[in-house]
Amino acid sequence: MYEYGNARIAALRRRLLDPDRLRQLAESGSARDMASQLRLEEDWRLFFATGDQSPSAAIDELNDVIERHRAARLGALPRWYEPPARPLVEALVLPLDIESVTAALRRRLAGESAEVIGRSVQPGGVLDAARLAEIARAPSLPSALRLLGRLALIDRLTADRIGALYEGGATWEAVEAALVDACERARDERAAGRGGDAAQIRALLAAERSRGRAVLAELLERGIDSAAALERRTGLAELHGLARRARRDPLGIGVVAGYVAAVESQAIALRAIVARVAAGWGRDRMAAYFAAGGA
Repeated sequence: MYEYGNARIAALRRRLLDPDRLRQLAESGSARDMASQLRLEEDWRLFFATGDQSPSAAIDELNDVIERHRAARLGALPRWYEPPARPLVEALVLPLDIESVTAALRRRLAGESAEVIGRSVQPGGVLDAARLAEIARAPSLPSALRLLGRLALIDRLTADRIGALYEGGATWEAVEAALVDACERARDERAAGRGGDAAQIRALLAAERSRGRAVLAELLERGIDSAAALERRTGLAELHGLARRARRDPLGIGVVAGYVAAVESQAIALRAIVARVAAGWGRDRMAAYFAAGGA
């Protein structure tokens, strides 16, 4: 059930940037220098556009490349697994779909064309590029919302209800909140099966939501800076722990969970390096975004 996909992941894990390489990238003198170094990595060079970049364009490209790499590596995972493993993998990567679909729908609301949306929004794990293009081309925003049910991101009845919510005059904020809630319930439904693998995913989802409630409480009590610090500290600790524990579960869902965590942790570290290079972050501030010990 997991052999093929986990073997693919084992190969990809060897391409992750190790702590020494991240520290080398952090010493880059400019965004263009960082981009040049990252282009030397086999797992990264195809995500860059050809040609030299101005300093400001290099910063934008680096941030885009980080997101394209993350989306490509996580979005591919469900296709490597058959049921009953596939729904569990989808539960792990569905946050990527939430990001993609909300970005696409916001851009539709702003009047952007399907072509622009297709070029600028990365696909997810459930909604690949073709399905995301269907959403971008839907004749209306309510029809795009209902399409999410037919494309099996969320259940059809819920998708129809959210479409009707928008047609009934609800604010976009309320519609988007309902959509995100539906996607979270879809994660739970994918992890509702029997066995240790499903139980492991349910435990991960519960821990993720517990951290979210703690961060919200911190925000309300002590403000945004304290909440951001708590989210960074606890989130990175969990990502690093998952990445390490994956090695104890070579034939189960733990390999997938660990790789997802390692890719997310790598993206966070690289964004912090871009901020150091482009915005002059100090070393201590940048280092706070690194998962201790690497992936």
